[in-house]
Amino acid sequence: MSLLTKRNKVRKEPLTSSRQTNLRTNIILVDSSLFVNKKNGKKELLTEEDVFEGRADLMNCVELRPDIVHNSLLMLLDSPLCKSGCLQDILISNSDSKLIRISPKFRVPRSFKLFSKVFSEFLISPNGELKLPDNDGTVLITLLNSSLEDYLSQSEVVVGLSKNAKKVNFQKFIESEIISKVDCGLSSVSFVVGASAVKDSCDKLASLFTHYISFSDISIPSYICCTKICGELEEQLGIH
Repeated sequence: MSLLTKRNKVRKEPLTSSRQTNLRTNIILVDSSLFVNKKNGKKELLTEEDVFEGRADLMNCVELRPDIVHNSLLMLLDSPLCKSGCLQDILISNSDSKLIRISPKFRVPRSFKLFSKVFSEFLISPNGELKLPDNDGTVLITLLNSSLEDYLSQSEVVVGLSKNAKKVNFQKFIESEIISKVDCGLSSVSFVVGASAVKDSCDKLASLFTHYISFSDISIPSYICCTKICGELEEQLGIH
C-alpha cells in the first residue's frame, strides 16, 4: 500500500474550465476478466499464464485477460480528456457482473505486476473500496451496487462499439451526434467498449444503446478504441 500512496498522493484534481466541461464523458469496459488468485500467501490477478502453468483452474471463464483492463486504464487516465476533468467516470463491468468505478484521480501502476497486486487488494476488500491511507480517505476504486443497465439509463447518449455494428466516419459521428448538441444542453455521454479478446461483448447490450456503431472493419483492441474516443473528443472540444 505504501507504493500506492507514493504514486497517488501527488495526483492533482482534474482541471475544469471552459464550456467543454459541460459535457461529462463516461467510458465503460465490459466483459472484463478480473479474478484473484491466492497462492502461498500471495494475491494477484488470475492470468492465462497461471492456467497454462497449472497454477489455477480456468473457473469456467472463456479467457483470463486482466492486461486488457490495465492497458485501457493506462490510456484513459493519462489522457488530456481525463486531466481536463471531462472524463467523469471509468467503469468496469466484470464477467461476474460486478460493476467497478475507477476514480479519475487513480494513478495506474505502470507495471502489470504492481497493478495486479493493487487490484487484488481491492477485489478482496470487505467494504468494496480501495482508499488511500491519507487524512481525506481518498477513494480510488469502488464496487457499485447498481447494475450496468441502471447506470447507462442515466446517460442521454449511450454509444456501443462493435465491429459487427454499422460502420461510420467516427469524426463526423462525434461532431454531429455529440459536439453539435452540447450547446443545446447535452451533458452526458457514455461509450461502451468490450474488454474481451474473444467475445463481441457489446452485442448482448445493444438494446441499451442510443447508437451502435463501428469505426473499423476489423477487430480493434480495447485500448485503441479508448484512444480513438478520447482523441476525437479532445480534438473537437479543443482539449490539448
